[in-house]
Amino acid sequence: MSKFSIFCCSIFMLLICTIISTADAKENFYTTLYASPDLEGFYHAAECNPGNVSDCPCSIKDVAFEQRGDHAVITSNPGLNHTYVNAIVGYAITENYPDGRPIHKGIYRYSGQMRIPSIPAADLSRTDIPQAAHMVMFFWDGRNALSENNKISFEAGMFWSLNPWDPNKGKIYIYTAPIQPVETGIVIEPDTQWHDIEMVVDFTSMTYLSLSIDGMAANVAGIPVAQVFRPDWGNELALLFSAESMAAWPLQGCPFAFSWSVYYRNIEFGLFED
Repeated sequence: MSKFSIFCCSIFMLLICTIISTADAKENFYTTLYASPDLEGFYHAAECNPGNVSDCPCSIKDVAFEQRGDHAVITSNPGLNHTYVNAIVGYAITENYPDGRPIHKGIYRYSGQMRIPSIPAADLSRTDIPQAAHMVMFFWDGRNALSENNKISFEAGMFWSLNPWDPNKGKIYIYTAPIQPVETGIVIEPDTQWHDIEMVVDFTSMTYLSLSIDGMAANVAGIPVAQVFRPDWGNELALLFSAESMAAWPLQGCPFAFSWSVYYRNIEFGLFED
């Protein structure tokens, strides 16, 4: 081998080592704040009549949350009542990170896997019909500790459109300000496989940085996150993240009764340190 070839190989190996070292260094600046295969410590809640398109009664009994060790199952309307409900399970980090440091604005990553139990079908003889599956993270400063938010919740969320009658079935959306869906360009035809979700958000500029589904990257950088006025929320400083399942809209007055489950696993939430 010539001296020139040896020199080129050496430069190439140095470049590879530098790339690997840089990647490792970046990972070293990432702090995991939460990780669980089956959503340990999550609470559950019912969002009744999402979007205010119906006025049917709803309660926490219309949400089911089951932990199975290696995954969790979230079910909207398990009792098949005539209702419209978004089943939400969530986790809150309040005031301080697990290591005791106070929460601050910064860049956060929310990741995990989701799958659905069956292929949605436009068949009214079935009761297992979905509307959507969501993963959302929130920055909440209820007392204006870090900035003048005035009871505004900053919410970065993605959802998979699943309603079999919707021509947009399979599309992946994010929410932007004030709160409206935006297509990401990613489409996943409903199947029963596990799908990898990763969302990175800058809660200093209140914008998305990245979203990837199964390694497919969406061009979302710089899009503002949603802003929702929540006057009934508390005065704490908090980071929250949720996983959600919503059965299909049963039409005005809820003449139909639909139920839907979504499986989630390996949920992780963390902070990119300065």
